[in-house]
Amino acid sequence: MNKNYFKWLIKSRKVSLLFFILIYIGFQLIPFTSFDPEYPKDVFITSANIGCDLSILLTMAMPVYLFAYIHRKSSVDMYFSLPVSRKEQLITNLFLTWLLSYGCFFAGTTLVWLLRARSVILLRTFVSLQLFSAFSIAVLTLFHSAVYTLTNSVFDGVVMIGAYTVLPVIVSVSVMSFMYSMIAGRNIPSDSLVNQIGTLLSPISMFFINIGALLEPEYSDTGFMTLYLLPMSVFAVLSVILLRHHFINRKAERAEQLSDDILSYPFIINVYLLLILMDLSWTVVSDSIEGLGFIYLLLFFIYIVASFIYKRSIKISLKPIAMFLAFCIGTMAFAEAGWFTEGFGLSNLPYNLYSEKYLCYQYRADVKLEDLGVDNSDYYNENYANVSFTLMIPTENKAEYKAIVDKMEEYRKKSTSRFYNRRKSGYSSIDFEVCNKKAEDDYREYNDYSYTGDYPFSEPELEEISRYCDVNVYPIINKETGSLNYGDFEAMTLKEFLDYRANHKELLKTE
Repeated sequence: MNKNYFKWLIKSRKVSLLFFILIYIGFQLIPFTSFDPEYPKDVFITSANIGCDLSILLTMAMPVYLFAYIHRKSSVDMYFSLPVSRKEQLITNLFLTWLLSYGCFFAGTTLVWLLRARSVILLRTFVSLQLFSAFSIAVLTLFHSAVYTLTNSVFDGVVMIGAYTVLPVIVSVSVMSFMYSMIAGRNIPSDSLVNQIGTLLSPISMFFINIGALLEPEYSDTGFMTLYLLPMSVFAVLSVILLRHHFINRKAERAEQLSDDILSYPFIINVYLLLILMDLSWTVVSDSIEGLGFIYLLLFFIYIVASFIYKRSIKISLKPIAMFLAFCIGTMAFAEAGWFTEGFGLSNLPYNLYSEKYLCYQYRADVKLEDLGVDNSDYYNENYANVSFTLMIPTENKAEYKAIVDKMEEYRKKSTSRFYNRRKSGYSSIDFEVCNKKAEDDYREYNDYSYTGDYPFSEPELEEISRYCDVNVYPIINKETGSLNYGDFEAMTLKEFLDYRANHKELLKTE
């Protein structure tokens, strides 16, 4: 780092830097205005979260502010001819960005901790928070600076920072869309890398997840993820490599030219297009294309306009049209392959049934009153019944429930097969869910798998299940049937319903 250059940066930008600092500290101290003496920890947590948000914004804004000269023909030659090497300029700019972003975070959180939260936030937690924040902000400073230097104009640089920041979100949405549309159970084992793709591609997400684990460990499912330090370090290394190529070895004549680096345009446009097309393809293959034609046309229009903006000229050519058609065909073929292989085999991944204290099976179905084993999905204008049960199996007593677990898992397999044949099977109202819980009354569900049931359990099967848990039946009367009117019934146990039905044949009347 060049000390004279650093002093010059501070002196020449002191008004702007002072503005950033005052805004930062002002927002971070907002929790003081609503301080509740009974909850000092909440003040610190809120202040720290605000600080994280503002620090991330600064790691995006400061590179745009400090490196803007490389994108302007009027200034790039002057800066590159200063008696300060490019390496020194780079290190100094990065250090100032990190110092401002983390320095404000440190000052704000330290002030709140000393004045309000020292008694409830352990020193060890406070130090861990500062160390991880300093590291994460350094990684984000490198990453956003590297992304900004990929381009050749200020506008493209800002767009690229936004695009690469949002990209992991689009990836996560695509993964969720894939699991919902292509995976029976709409889930895969929680330890699968697929679940972590979006997070591992985002240093911001990894930063927030671990900050949350440090501040509120009681609400964190995973705890502090030391594993995240590795991908974040990889981001830092890759950013240094990119900065070396795009700043230290940068050609001055790139300023104000087309941003056509291999990682800028049209690469980022094509990546977004592919991800969105994949989302559409999952839906088309698993359901139908009905109603999606307009979305394809709109996406084509946006893609063509984005190509015009990147090239800075309105010139019709066959290449983007051919690319769009090729991507459509390719993604559709890929999605068909995924459907044919049952989610590329992910539906058949082994899973641990007893990962928590309780294994839970939940069943809900709309069935006929005269036979609880017959689906009533297509006859809601008639009287029918809703059957449900929640089977909770303690892990410590799993041997006693082996028979019923085997039965539920066999039903699960049949429901998986039905998922990939649902075009032929038609609509069904049967919901079958498998999950784990840490306590019987825990509202949180872990390893949650949700299926459309293959068939309604027959009455003998329901009687067998009722030996292990309550099976509830709720008759639903849509119109007058004799002396019975809608609202006459509340939920009954299976035995109560069977006895009542046997003694009240008028319940089965239809008009």
